[in-house]
Amino acid sequence: MHIIENHPTAVLPTIYARQADGFTRITWRVVKVLSMAMTVLLPLAWVVQLVGLILKFLTFGLYLVVYSLIFWMPIMWLLLGTSWLWLRSWPLRPLLFIPGIALALVGHFVLMCAHYDLDHDAVLWRVSFTEDWPFSWKLRKAMMDGQERNQ
Repeated sequence: MHIIENHPTAVLPTIYARQADGFTRITWRVVKVLSMAMTVLLPLAWVVQLVGLILKFLTFGLYLVVYSLIFWMPIMWLLLGTSWLWLRSWPLRPLLFIPGIALALVGHFVLMCAHYDLDHDAVLWRVSFTEDWPFSWKLRKAMMDGQERNQ
């Protein structure tokens, strides 16, 4: 737990929310609450994970590549794009409110169902992109800046 508590994804969204306007802060809280409410879907996610694990062994790991390319990557880029629009163009915020929240929840469910053999850092960043929308763009930028400093 110590790693998760000190991870940037646990601290940065709160800092971003403090600096944001009221509508963005409300949207962020709505996404957080609905993401937490999705725990009722955990039994379904476990079944999908089991099927994914079986497919992973049957396809020698190729299933993970396909799952990532077909499900996660388009959602991630849409999350980042809508987050960028949200942060850059305030008149579009009312138009992005419902689709952005829906996209964040779909992305959160896709990650719940995924069976990744990634390190904890990558999983925390991915979950933060969904749970902390509309700050996904800022989080991606912070992640990239952190990777550049580590190299």
